[in-house]
Amino acid sequence: MLRRFEPLTDAAGDALCARFPGAAAAVLSAGIDAYETESVWVQAAEASARPAAFCILQRSGTAAVYAQKDADLAELAAFLRAGAAGTVRAGGPAFASVRGAERIFLMTQAAPPTREPEGPAASVCDDFFALHALLCRVAGLPENAAQANAWVARASRTFFAGRSCAYAAACASGALAATATVRFVGRYAVFEDVAALPAHRGQGLARACVEAGCRRAAKAGRLPALLCRETAVGFWKACGFAIRETMYTGKFGNGEIF
Repeated sequence: MLRRFEPLTDAAGDALCARFPGAAAAVLSAGIDAYETESVWVQAAEASARPAAFCILQRSGTAAVYAQKDADLAELAAFLRAGAAGTVRAGGPAFASVRGAERIFLMTQAAPPTREPEGPAASVCDDFFALHALLCRVAGLPENAAQANAWVARASRTFFAGRSCAYAAACASGALAATATVRFVGRYAVFEDVAALPAHRGQGLARACVEAGCRRAAKAGRLPALLCRETAVGFWKACGFAIRETMYTGKFGNGEIF
């Protein structure tokens, strides 16, 4: 049976992540966000009270599902249908044979860096409007005041609460050219909003931001992790990460996932 987990606060998110083992906890940490998440639902295995699956519903209408082999997929599908979920990210042993959906990967740091940083340097950045403008330029999207305010509100809230840290690296002119944010959830330090301007890619700027985040994670005793598409796997492997689990993303209801 699916039960709602609440209240969804940062501390409660940590407690929930601690209930799941291994890759499931990492996926939950990457997907849960007290600011963006509408609700989190946990399904218990019939034979025990052990969690068999979780479902994260985002305010955007997307959902993330992770299911063990003994999860009740029929109940999960009915729940998503009732909740009008659009895009679904699904992972776990229950989805080992999915076909047709796009693959995404859970990656974690294979080993902490042993060398001193070389090349470009990255530093902590709390100019969140500048970071949002950089992300818009990388994505080729026009800046939107309402979206910028919402993004800055979330970023500044988690930053000043000690729940995240944003890093930026500048190009030769001194302008911001790359950024990465690491968010602390459960036992993990989750990377998000990692980007570099096209004209400055290949210069080690984004990697410098990632390495700075990894050093911060090591000091906090957290394992760096992230979810990424196949096109980004090479970059993350170069940063010392390894694929831990394959997940799938697709439109709900077209037979790809359910």
